[in-house]
Amino acid sequence: YILRSYVYQKQNRRTPRSANTSSSLAAKLAVPFTLYLGLSLLRAVDLAMTNLAMQFINYPAKTLMKSSRVVFTMIFGVFITHKRYKMIDYAIVLCMVIGLAVFM
Repeated sequence: YILRSYVYQKQNRRTPRSANTSSSLAAKLAVPFTLYLGLSLLRAVDLAMTNLAMQFINYPAKTLMKSSRVVFTMIFGVFITHKRYKMIDYAIVLCMVIGLAVFM
């Protein structure tokens, strides 16, 4: 989502708007290869650093941290991408957070 928005903004600044460019704009929205390369390198470094950090904690804590990833994904979705979730999804995440807090 963020990458697509970035490319859309960059390409909108370069080309003036006209009435008939809406259909051709979708065809022109191509993400440059260098952005994909940079993001994949950052992701690889992120994975390596995460694995290095996880060496120093025990297995139950590691499992709990990995299972709480859903919470951060939902927070990102609500505040950054303005995604709407059903109330049952919020209830499930709340129960998961309570369970994680009790277990810790």
